[in-house]
Amino acid sequence: MKGFSLFLRRWLPVGLWAGFVLYASTNVGSGDNSAHALRPFLKWIWPDFALASIPEINFMIRKTAHVLQFVVYAGLLWRALRLAPPLAVRTRVVLAWVLGSSAALGFLSEGIQLFSPQRTAQLTDVGLDFGGSVIGAALILAIGALAGRHTLVKIRPPAQLEGMPGKVLITSDLHLDTAEDGGRGILDEVRSRFLQSEASVLLVAGDFGVAERAEEWMSGLREAAGPEAEVVICLGNHDHWLQGSATECRSPEELREKFWRPACLAHRIHCLDFENVSLPGIVLSGGYGHYDFGFKDPDVHADEKRPTSADYQNGCFGGLVYPDMDRIPGIALAEEAGRQTKAISRRLSAACDEGKPVLFATHTIPFASLNAREAPRGALQRFFDAYSGNSAIGSLLSAMASSVVLAVSGHTQCRTPVLRIHGIPCVNTGSSPDHLSFLLFDLETLSVAPFEQVLNAAGCDGCA
Repeated sequence: MKGFSLFLRRWLPVGLWAGFVLYASTNVGSGDNSAHALRPFLKWIWPDFALASIPEINFMIRKTAHVLQFVVYAGLLWRALRLAPPLAVRTRVVLAWVLGSSAALGFLSEGIQLFSPQRTAQLTDVGLDFGGSVIGAALILAIGALAGRHTLVKIRPPAQLEGMPGKVLITSDLHLDTAEDGGRGILDEVRSRFLQSEASVLLVAGDFGVAERAEEWMSGLREAAGPEAEVVICLGNHDHWLQGSATECRSPEELREKFWRPACLAHRIHCLDFENVSLPGIVLSGGYGHYDFGFKDPDVHADEKRPTSADYQNGCFGGLVYPDMDRIPGIALAEEAGRQTKAISRRLSAACDEGKPVLFATHTIPFASLNAREAPRGALQRFFDAYSGNSAIGSLLSAMASSVVLAVSGHTQCRTPVLRIHGIPCVNTGSSPDHLSFLLFDLETLSVAPFEQVLNAAGCDGCA
């Protein structure tokens, strides 16, 4: 039902406007009717108006209307195609659909006029209609280009990337707030591995700790990476937790703006939940990716009972409770999953439009096969697999597979090998606070491997 509601929000405006265009192509929109409506209006605003001029003005208004109605149609259709998972596609494909659909609607509109006694079909009107769609698409592209200056960060390449290939060290799930030393030991390990890797970019795929301490976490991460490194993160579900003191946050979105954006800006850390990061030869894109229950197991049952939709929404079944429900402010699961998917769709489309390879990072998993488990799990534990990822984001990635050279995620704390899914190399870092896992992505070969494997291959096993 929620999927149908999302479909209506996307496509109902397109259908209604197309219906209006076709309705106006009948006798209702004839020149006599428009002139009849125009006459009293012109006399009201201009009492001395010469009635002989009405045909010329009526003609100009009608031709302008041809253009404007297709400007609106192009905008509505662009919105529906561009922001709609899992149908989000690249700009050039959206443009082709918009222009092709506008041309078809223009011909259909004139075809209706062939059978309307008071109307006359003209190919020049089809040209005006198509011109309106071109203007609409051009306006959207221009607005998007201006907005992109504020949402897409162009990074000056650090010294390591100038004249030599760079590397990206990837990890996740640091959970700094669970450590007795405030996460100092975990950050020291991150620093050690970052120095060993000789990477120029550090990417952490979410779960640092409660949001109120975002400033502390980002300060520690910047110190671990050093002042010259590029540090990129995406947020995780634990990063949306509150300890209870900041009740003024009414939604996850407000929480991100209140705690994470200022902390990232203060320490020159790029957060993929807010922006793409464009490096020489590659673009980093992604975000949190709230779970949409796309991976729930239909065979889960306990004491001959199966979880209901309410059980999943409440995160409670068989005595187990998923902690996000009480820790994330104003959480509305379906709304947050849809909001995340739309935002990631927009950023991923912009990243693909740059024409560079895309490294995609999200906290929750986009494909069920990345939810690897090291041992068989009981039914109650499998209930929580529904909270592991967002299947709609997997559909987005599949639609843009030709540009994505790696999709990395965390969250489940179970490492997977690199899997090729829909042509995309995908991997789950498998980190946990007591055993951090690191991946090393080579910007020259566009390949990824476990950091330990790279060390062993270099003959540095165990080196400090």
